Amino acid sequence: MTIVEIAQEIREVLRQLFGTRLVAQLTMDLLNTRADAERMRSEYQGIIADLRADKAQLNARLAMHESKIGLVPLDQKKVQPHFDFAHFPPVKTSWQQMVEENDAQIAKELAEETAQKNQANPA
Repeated sequence: MTIVEIAQEIREVLRQLFGTRLVAQLTMDLLNTRADAERMRSEYQGIIADLRADKAQLNARLAMHESKIGLVPLDQKKVQPHFDFAHFPPVKTSWQQMVEENDAQIAKELAEETAQKNQANPA
């Protein structure tokens, strides 16, 4: 026998000894993990369903009590305010205000100069 044949036989023996047990163990671990995940998911869904039922029951009780004392029932939701600021003028910064004041002053001075020129030169 050559060294390669001996190595192949050793590998085969090791696969037969440990391979099947290892594969079986890994398969069982995988199945257990999947079962645990499925159990946890079903528990989670059950908890959510219970909480939704409790919420519906509490909302029904609250609506009953509100109707007794004359409050608006929960199913009539309040109209949410609409914050549309399009009809408000834009807020000017201090710099924009200074520029506008300066432009107005320059326009006023130019108007006075043209009025003085027109008085001085009535052409």
